[in-house]
Amino acid sequence: MSKDPAPFVMRKKYAGDKDLIYTLGVRFYAIRVSAPAIPELECYMDRHRYLPDAIPWQHTRLTFQFTYQKTRQPMIQMMPIEATGVMADFIREELAARGELDSIQKDSKIELPASFSVIVDTNGPEKVGGLSRDDAAKFLREQLQSKDPDVIEAAYEALAKLMDLKTVQIATSMLGYSDIRLRGHAAAFLASARDQDSLDEIMRNVEVLPQRRGYDQDMDRFIDGLGKAVLRFKDPKTAQVLKRVIYKGYSGGWFATALAQMGDESAFEPLLYHIRNPYVDHYPQDLTTLIKRSNLTIEPWMSEGISSDDSAGKQRQADQWIAWWDAHKADFRIIRSWEEANLQSNR
Repeated sequence: MSKDPAPFVMRKKYAGDKDLIYTLGVRFYAIRVSAPAIPELECYMDRHRYLPDAIPWQHTRLTFQFTYQKTRQPMIQMMPIEATGVMADFIREELAARGELDSIQKDSKIELPASFSVIVDTNGPEKVGGLSRDDAAKFLREQLQSKDPDVIEAAYEALAKLMDLKTVQIATSMLGYSDIRLRGHAAAFLASARDQDSLDEIMRNVEVLPQRRGYDQDMDRFIDGLGKAVLRFKDPKTAQVLKRVIYKGYSGGWFATALAQMGDESAFEPLLYHIRNPYVDHYPQDLTTLIKRSNLTIEPWMSEGISSDDSAGKQRQADQWIAWWDAHKADFRIIRSWEEANLQSNR
């Protein structure tokens, strides 16, 4: 099945087979690394592990030129990358930051030529055995019609690995289903896809979320998918909806993280709202995110770790936050983006 899944995909008896669905996702992983002159370097990498959320699903192929000379330091040098864009910038920064090429060569028995190229292809393999990528994606999309939610979840996970944009419309429609489990699987897929066409429907679902009451595993999975999707779009226009939904009790999750990273000064009070309630857990990290983006500075007590069962400590810190905001809200200004603040804190 792993070497050539084509015969299994073509037989109806394997519809809904989760092992086959999983195999397709694994074999059509989204990043292929190859070097024509060095076959030993060919490998496939998990896109979700190695590439940041900023990398879009549009397939990209980049070629990097290297020179090798044993008598110099560093022995392996990368020629300037002419390509521009998020993908090229990411790889350029990663290679510069890691500096691992020389260490790889020292530990390797591969004899490198004086010059060689490495190709990074986010499209993965076009074919596995006798099965094309398009046919694999078509088979997986058909599994989304299954009556078994576990099969649908597995199909969505595999389609995300194939970066199948044709599934976006299906998942967007599934957000309106009555079955909350199916809505959760669809939301998780859309969070991975980050396709702009799905944003309006995602925000409509966020807007109509009910007042939060207690814990429900399936509902929380749906909320988690919606929240990750909103965060990954990084669209400031979502801030007004996020403020309203946080007042419904959705604090301490992805909605709050997204608002803290994209909101303006008016985001502070919604993010402080749950801290004013002594009957809920406190999540001050989103408040510190806003302060990092502001003209003010983090105070030591703001980063104090408090045990989950330390009720007195939580209340003490809550009182400190409320008092701090009352004293500083007139002067509080957002002066930098989250990316700028994050870069500054890592220096």
